[in-house]
Amino acid sequence: MTTPYAIVAVPLLVETDFGKLVDRVLVVDCPEQTQLERLMKRDGIPRGEALSMLRAQIDRGTRLKAAHGLDTVFM
Repeated sequence: MTTPYAIVAVPLLVETDFGKLVDRVLVVDCPEQTQLERLMKRDGIPRGEALSMLRAQIDRGTRLKAAHGLDTVFM
């Protein structure tokens, strides 16, 4: 059975070139401060460690440029 759409959640899609295997990329984005706060809360880690984790990822601008669509979350 085939479907017209499939959603694949890949946290490091741009970093791993997984995007080459899909037709369209939707990026869900939020302000950097929100991202930092969520990471600290989710993992129970201090700010410095959370910043290190975020800095290890591809930069936000590059991730946004890879998108065919964008959904921004302000929670």
